[in-house]
Amino acid sequence: MDGGKLGCWVFALAIALMVQTSLSQTETTTGPTNTTSTGGNGGGQGSGQGGSCVGGASDTADWGAWLRWRSGEILYAMNYTNATRPGDPNNRWIDVSVGVRLSNIGSLSESSMQFEMSIDLFLSWFDDRLAGMSSHMTPVPGRHLWNPVYAMGEKVDPLCSDEGCLTQSDDQISTWLCPDGNVHHIAKQDVKITCAMNLRFYPLDKQECTFEIHGYDSMRFVLNPSFQWVVPGVPVVTDATSIHSQFEVTQVDFQAKYNSFLSSVHHCSYHKGSYGYVTDACTKQCENYGGSKLSGAEDPCDDTNKGSPNTYTTLAITMYMKRRLSYYMMEIYVPSITIVCLSWVAFWINRAAVPARVALGITTVLTMITQSTRVVDMPQISYVRAIDAWLLACQCMVFGALLEYAIVNYYDRKHKPKTAAAAPTHPVKVVRLPNPPSEKGVINGSGEKGSMNGHTKPAEPPKKPKNPEDEGIAAIIDKAARILFPLSYIGFNIFYWVYYSVADQHH
Repeated sequence: MDGGKLGCWVFALAIALMVQTSLSQTETTTGPTNTTSTGGNGGGQGSGQGGSCVGGASDTADWGAWLRWRSGEILYAMNYTNATRPGDPNNRWIDVSVGVRLSNIGSLSESSMQFEMSIDLFLSWFDDRLAGMSSHMTPVPGRHLWNPVYAMGEKVDPLCSDEGCLTQSDDQISTWLCPDGNVHHIAKQDVKITCAMNLRFYPLDKQECTFEIHGYDSMRFVLNPSFQWVVPGVPVVTDATSIHSQFEVTQVDFQAKYNSFLSSVHHCSYHKGSYGYVTDACTKQCENYGGSKLSGAEDPCDDTNKGSPNTYTTLAITMYMKRRLSYYMMEIYVPSITIVCLSWVAFWINRAAVPARVALGITTVLTMITQSTRVVDMPQISYVRAIDAWLLACQCMVFGALLEYAIVNYYDRKHKPKTAAAAPTHPVKVVRLPNPPSEKGVINGSGEKGSMNGHTKPAEPPKKPKNPEDEGIAAIIDKAARILFPLSYIGFNIFYWVYYSVADQHH
């Protein structure tokens, strides 16, 4: 009995030594390995949605093996070619798991209607020919492997179109091979996106920008990323810390659909979703912000000829952005409100102070005109924007204040008495008579008393009283303006803000 147990132990030890020797030889021939966590399981072999890679807690990559992968020596020895697509050539589609990360979102220019952004694509697919070539997750030059064929849509332009920018060096590792044959690839591209803007509500506007990524050569987008993906179940994330724009992203929608080179064939969506963003309130994982799910659904999409060679797949991403109003409040709205209120000061200045009231009115009008020129350059459009309506109303208010004083001054001067006729050039001399000392003066030739010392006293012209009715109209206009102008401006503000808020939401 003891001899049997001893034999079993010897047999088990021999098996363990054989397994260890086999693993050591495999690791030596497969090249450098990377033990970084993949962030989740991307599916089994043949699923095209990635796969878990076996690895330890440390990086055991071998430089010599990496050089053999870099030269393609290992792949050539296995008769591998990147010109042939993996899997059964009779299958119409090759499922490619995709995740999109948006970052470095720049300012959206109103004149060019473009903004810059960086797009990171996380792609995973299954290549049965590579299964068993590595024991761990191994970095591999992507140029030696078959890669999905994809292209940006017509609204997306690369910032750098030189061949040197588009070609990635082998030293920049971006492709990894797993033991089960799953391949993971990360591609980054800086682009400029064209966005057709509607500026009717500027600067209270919300813009909607859509860009597309097309998959060719039987590539089908599967929105289920796993490799290096930190937000499970969310195929599109945004770096909330790198938004350098006057807009804030409020919502991101995505849609995977079958498309066709024939314009008569209607596209069919097979996966769509929507996520709401509150980037200003982000407190954790802000570099990979996924938002809160609003909706999401998968559709088998059987109403199109998915087997036709004219069919390809498209991933459309729509960004909803809302303009930040703080800059325009401090630069446009608050200064213009101050100028309008300053023009009302003239209603409390004395009507006789013509220079003061005229100078104040002209100054506010010119200042308001200058304020109107501070709006940024815009394309030539044929409709009125919200900022145009605001500035026009403010200009009308300050010009109306100046016109009000013109009317008041007219009524104030309308019946003002003219200057009396000049006194006679030859005053009448007072004749000295031997009057008693008690007499204060004598009667001159005109019947008026004169002074005793021979001086004359000019005749005073008769005063014509002002028309109290005209003087009352001028005062009434001033008093009415003190109430009507502020009330009308307050009413305009209520209408302006309510209308554009409701109309923008409806739009």
